[in-house]
Amino acid sequence: MSLRVISGKAKGRKLKDVPGDTTRPVTDMVREALFDILAGDVQDSIWWDLFAGTGAIGIEALSRGAAFVLFSDLNRAPIATIQANLQITGFASRLKYAGGCLRPCWKPPPPGYSIIYTLPTAYKEMASNALLALDANPGWLNNEGAW
Repeated sequence: MSLRVISGKAKGRKLKDVPGDTTRPVTDMVREALFDILAGDVQDSIWWDLFAGTGAIGIEALSRGAAFVLFSDLNRAPIATIQANLQITGFASRLKYAGGCLRPCWKPPPPGYSIIYTLPTAYKEMASNALLALDANPGWLNNEGAW
């Protein structure tokens, strides 16, 4: 699948896929719909791209003016891909990685995120575990935040 940044500072830059078949990137059409819905909420927002895969969602947020994105994923291949994609888009200096996806969810939260984007696989109940962890720690979001 060919991914690209849809809008903003890095518009049109092609992103790398994670090698193998462990991730299924969100298509350009779905990302465009997501960011059309979020519209004005992206500028200066603070994101956590949980289960980041290629990093396309977080990179799109940065391209559209997000102040910060925390990327996390379960394996090294996605993290290496995210690092490469941040280089391609010129956002490499903004890389922050949290380690295992759900580990930070169970710790006391830092100042809240504006948006926590989570799209885990159904593998090993990750989706339900992610939602339970986030629901148990609402402080991860700022007063206007959403997941």
